[in-house]
Amino acid sequence: MESSHARLCTAFFANPRPLDDRPHPFAFIFPARQLTHMPPEALRDGVMSKATDVYSLGVLLWQLYTSSRPWAGLRHGQIIVMVVTQRARLRFPDGTPPAYEALALACMEHDPKKRPAIEAVLAELEVMRNDWVTTS
Repeated sequence: MESSHARLCTAFFANPRPLDDRPHPFAFIFPARQLTHMPPEALRDGVMSKATDVYSLGVLLWQLYTSSRPWAGLRHGQIIVMVVTQRARLRFPDGTPPAYEALALACMEHDPKKRPAIEAVLAELEVMRNDWVTTS
């Protein structure tokens, strides 16, 4: 059974129904603003899965930490070439907490099978939050 957190994450990225682990073809034309958060398999093949949302969450984690727009200054075609062909990933600034950076980069793995499950991501974020609360 899928958790409400995982369902919320999936719904947030424009897919109102829970996904299983099989890839699904896009049933819509994605807005340009979401292109910056899309993984290679979605840009290349036009499919979505739970791993697609995990990738997007990784981009959001980067965005939250850096307060920057992902791939700022690049055109859509450049982003697609960089992410799909060149395997480019967003870079964190020096001084980023190592566990946070590692989690976000794991979410943005090029291979969707290597990305963590959403439940594992949420559990790791909870551990980080608890560590922050107890050290503050």
